[in-house]
Amino acid sequence: MFLSSMMVDPDGRDTIMYNQQGEITKQTPAAGEDTHFLPHDDGNVTIGGESYYQGLSKESFFGDRSDNQGVFSDVDTRFNQNHEWKFYAIARGHKNNGHSVRDFISKSPENEHYDFKNSGYINKANHPGRVFIVNGILLNANELGNVLWGASAASFGFSSFWAQTGGYAFTLYDEGIPDEAGEQRAIEVGVYIWNKYNKKR
Repeated sequence: MFLSSMMVDPDGRDTIMYNQQGEITKQTPAAGEDTHFLPHDDGNVTIGGESYYQGLSKESFFGDRSDNQGVFSDVDTRFNQNHEWKFYAIARGHKNNGHSVRDFISKSPENEHYDFKNSGYINKANHPGRVFIVNGILLNANELGNVLWGASAASFGFSSFWAQTGGYAFTLYDEGIPDEAGEQRAIEVGVYIWNKYNKKR
C-alpha cells in the first residue's frame, strides 16, 4: 500500500465503519486491504453527508494495547497536505548519524534512537491521546512512529517485507504479542516514502 493511494479505493478494499464505542456498525466485504472509518464532527472525510476520520486500523482511533486511551483527544495536522518529504528528511537525518545496521537494530527498542513515538515530533509520552493526520489519514503515535521507523529501515537497505517481518518479530519477542495491523501497514508506508524520495536525490 502506498501513502499516496490511501485515500482512494481502486481495488475495492473492505470498508469498515465503527461507532464511538469501537463496535463495527457496517462492513462492506471486498478484495484487498481494509479501510477503517470513525464518525466524528471534525472528520476530514465525508461519507453520505457525514464527517469521518479514516485510519490504518481500528487502533488508529481507539488506541493500542498499551495505552488503551479510547477515542483520541487531540488531532495534530502538522503532517497533512502531502508532506511526505518531512518523513524522508527526518529518517535521512538519522541515517546521516553514521549508524551501522547493527546500530539500527540495537537502537530501535523503547526510548532508543530509532524509537520515534516517544520523542521529537510525536512525543507519545507527553501527549498520550494525540493522533496525527498524514495525507488525510489518521494515525496514532505508534503508527506514525512506525512510518518513520520504516523509512529509517529502508535507508539501511531493508525491503518492506524484511522491515515488516523485523518489526513483527521484535514486538512478538519484546511484548509477547505481534504487531498490530496498522503498525505493519505504517512500516510499509515508511519504506515506500524513503524509496520514493531517495530516487529523486
